[in-house]
Amino acid sequence: PAAVRIPDPAAERASGWEPVPRVRLAAPRPGAAPVIRLDSHGPLDLGAPRVLGPQELERWRDRLGAAWELLAVGHPDRADAVRDTVSAVLPLDPRPPGGTRGAWLSASFSDAFGLVALAPLDDPAELAAALVHETQHSLLYALQDLTRLLHARPGARGHAPWNDRPRPPSALLQGAAAFLVTAGFWRREAALGAPAATAPYERWRRTARLACDELERGGWLTENGHRLLDALRDVLAGWEDAPADEG
Repeated sequence: PAAVRIPDPAAERASGWEPVPRVRLAAPRPGAAPVIRLDSHGPLDLGAPRVLGPQELERWRDRLGAAWELLAVGHPDRADAVRDTVSAVLPLDPRPPGGTRGAWLSASFSDAFGLVALAPLDDPAELAAALVHETQHSLLYALQDLTRLLHARPGARGHAPWNDRPRPPSALLQGAAAFLVTAGFWRREAALGAPAATAPYERWRRTARLACDELERGGWLTENGHRLLDALRDVLAGWEDAPADEG
């Protein structure tokens, strides 16, 4: 068989090979600064592989840097989770004009822990929220590799409050957990004084609650699945005691 030599991207360039850019984010507080690969050669169903040009690469450095600073300063626990989970970002194409339905804003993958696909969101808070959301998906995928959370029959479906189509129980569980932490992010932003944070907090809090209700009605959860659902409900119940802008 023929031998293929892979060049060291840190030391050399070679015809036909493109190194994957790495972004080292600044550390505005004590702790390791994350290094994230910008892998634009990711899953084909999210766009054709391509090379990021210098300007696009710099824009992504700025976006991720601003989102990371917001997390590290205002959401240290969430920042730790993102730093310890996300190792690569797949840059998605810009959102179509007018926010065309079906456009991807973010995604994660059950078979690629730590890879997050992100649209080029220029609002640091929006991008930070997407990182928090997809980090939670990755963590739940990992948990599902360790223990069974569902015992639904094949073809089971339930109402998803974020989608017009019925979704399988696994998607409802993912949505309940991920939208809960998204709501928590915006709740913290509201407590920090962000004027536009209350509306997304209320939206995603309601979404998480409705997904939890659907999971309860469906009868699809294992014992450990019920433990997770109870933990999600405990968080939601705690939020009922104080307005979002009081923390």
